[in-house]
Amino acid sequence: MNKSTNIFYVCIAGFNIKILFYPLIKNKILFQQIHQRFEFFISTEINQPADYTIVIHSINPDQRLKTISTKYQNAKQYYFMFYEKKGKYVNTFDHISFSQLYYIISNAIHELLSQKKGIIIHGSAVCIDGSGSLFLAPSGGGKSTVLKLLAKKFIPIADDKIILRKQGQHFYCYTSHFCEKNAYKKNRDGYIVKGIFFLRKAESCTIKRISSRNTILKRLISQMVINEFIPENNIPLLVKLIENTTDFYTVYFSRNRDELIKTLRSVLSPFIKE
Repeated sequence: MNKSTNIFYVCIAGFNIKILFYPLIKNKILFQQIHQRFEFFISTEINQPADYTIVIHSINPDQRLKTISTKYQNAKQYYFMFYEKKGKYVNTFDHISFSQLYYIISNAIHELLSQKKGIIIHGSAVCIDGSGSLFLAPSGGGKSTVLKLLAKKFIPIADDKIILRKQGQHFYCYTSHFCEKNAYKKNRDGYIVKGIFFLRKAESCTIKRISSRNTILKRLISQMVINEFIPENNIPLLVKLIENTTDFYTVYFSRNRDELIKTLRSVLSPFIKE
């Protein structure tokens, strides 16, 4: 880390978010929390372009912040503006909590995704021979269960939310910064999406290719994470994902790990090695 300016980067989904403690690090607890929570996403290489910049000032907040008062039901309510935003540049202060900074960083990621052909979907994912295989299901549909079954053999990418980006001719999947159920080592790598599997719980494992694009589109829409930056009508990007990814399946799975791997091998071979 550059000790004179206290600069580092949080690198998520191929985006570089520059964080600068200026001029000094006074809130060491906040500094440590950032490094603990974003451990696998932090880079200290300062000579790289920034997609977003967050400056955490250590000056007296009274010099920069204003108190906003409003009236509600004959009572006054007071709010602190804890950050100001100008384009892709944010000023904030080191008295804020980690939760507030996490909110700022998450909004930055959502904004960048909305502008750079990216979406977030509910699902788990693993890397199989260098490519990403995605497993999608509603809440309680088995996303985390499948990840647990496959994590010992393949590299985990995501447990609950997957970041997808169209970069060049391919869609890449990335580990997200969100809290997830299963504990695994996160990484910053992007993986070309090879196959997308919609999960269904069953007594035994079987698999069926989905040929209807309308069916695929409806299922993908139901898995999208929607917010103020990523609109619900982001259909063109999903259509491109369908055109770019040829392998869509419904997987009926049990908790038998060997049976599940054998079922996946039947459609991903030779990508799954013995």
